[in-house]
Amino acid sequence: RNILMGGRFILLLGQKATGYMEIFKEKIKNLPDQPGIYIFLNSQREIIYVGKATGLRDRVRSYFAPRGAKEISRPIEEMIHEVADIKHIVTDSVLEAVILEAIYIKKYQPKYNVLGKDDKSWNYIVITKEEYPKVEIIRERELQQSSSNCHPRENGDPGISCIYKHL
Repeated sequence: RNILMGGRFILLLGQKATGYMEIFKEKIKNLPDQPGIYIFLNSQREIIYVGKATGLRDRVRSYFAPRGAKEISRPIEEMIHEVADIKHIVTDSVLEAVILEAIYIKKYQPKYNVLGKDDKSWNYIVITKEEYPKVEIIRERELQQSSSNCHPRENGDPGISCIYKHL
């Protein structure tokens, strides 16, 4: 078997992410169930991936969860073997996490944010049709359930005029 040395651990190549779950189990267990960003670092302490989450613990855990034999792994999960450490920053809201993620990606250009593609859909800014409307950020797949009239333009921007229309 081939052996990969990375950070503080040794991993037999071909071993799935479940082996990493044991390595990071305590760190993941201590992550808060709050919105924020998570940062994966390699053994050289370089940022290789930045992501956002509504609940940091569950989101980070999902990268290391065992997958069924027939289940296809997401391309972003292919980088798990390079992760030597996990950092996080808690934010006050999901919106703040979205903005902070974009800032980190722009500043550090992580390898897997720039080259890799994940299964995430567009983010939408939604203004609910309630007596006291709320501004929410949701994924495209959740848009069908929302009560918004805004749709993104080609660049993903819903347009400031659309937002003003609902205020």
